[in-house]
Amino acid sequence: RFHAYYIWVILHEIVGHGTGKLLMEDPEGNFNFNHNAPPLNPLTGKPIDSWYLPGQTWTGVFEDLATTVDECRAELVGAYLMDDRDILQLFGYTDDSEIKPHDGKETSRTP
Repeated sequence: RFHAYYIWVILHEIVGHGTGKLLMEDPEGNFNFNHNAPPLNPLTGKPIDSWYLPGQTWTGVFEDLATTVDECRAELVGAYLMDDRDILQLFGYTDDSEIKPHDGKETSRTP
């Protein structure tokens, strides 16, 4: 259990909280992304059509929900990535290590 919890916490803190980019426009009209070829929305596959305007911040836009949404995102990132074999290998868990990536997983499901 310790190993799984350790990996989850690291993925939660470093990847869940530590990555991502707030797409924004500054007061001079400059963007921190290519406004002529904006990134794609991962939910729709279409170019993004909104971003943070000058003076807007994460907490200013989402107010009381900002911290809750951030924690939920971080938890989900940790849960989603914690059994990825490539990520487990970064932590030293391989088919040749004492603790293997598949340890603790059910091998079959019974109804």
